[in-house]
Amino acid sequence: MAVMQLSIPAYHKEIESLCDLTGKAAVDARFTERTIYACQLAIGEACENIINHGYKQEGIGEIELTAESSPGNLILVLRDSAPPFNPAIEPSLPHWQEEDPPVGGLGLIIIHRVMDKVKYQRIKDQNILELRKTEYQDSLPRIKRKLHS
Repeated sequence: MAVMQLSIPAYHKEIESLCDLTGKAAVDARFTERTIYACQLAIGEACENIINHGYKQEGIGEIELTAESSPGNLILVLRDSAPPFNPAIEPSLPHWQEEDPPVGGLGLIIIHRVMDKVKYQRIKDQNILELRKTEYQDSLPRIKRKLHS
């Protein structure tokens, strides 16, 4: 199992470095490009929420990411010291007109849709968000064979 860790100041411009680390860990997990992107998207959305809704502004605190990868499995753990907020509660999809979709407000929905498990804990003065993703590489060729048979 490979473990990588990075801590950044809570600025929007720094989120990309956590997405890059997520991408490296997802490559180590041997995920497809689509799944790699999904994991990066989830981390980006979670970090945006930490800055915008947790700290409520840039530069107040830090965000730490620990990524543990093994073939087919990825565990991403974000830690921050913003006020408590539980993103593990799956939000309901807001209603909107097809011609007028909402701008913003879909981050938690995206995280829950692309990740297999979302877990939250508050320990001492830290929010700990654990995101898990599993991708079974062996099942992909079998599915393709069945579709083409």
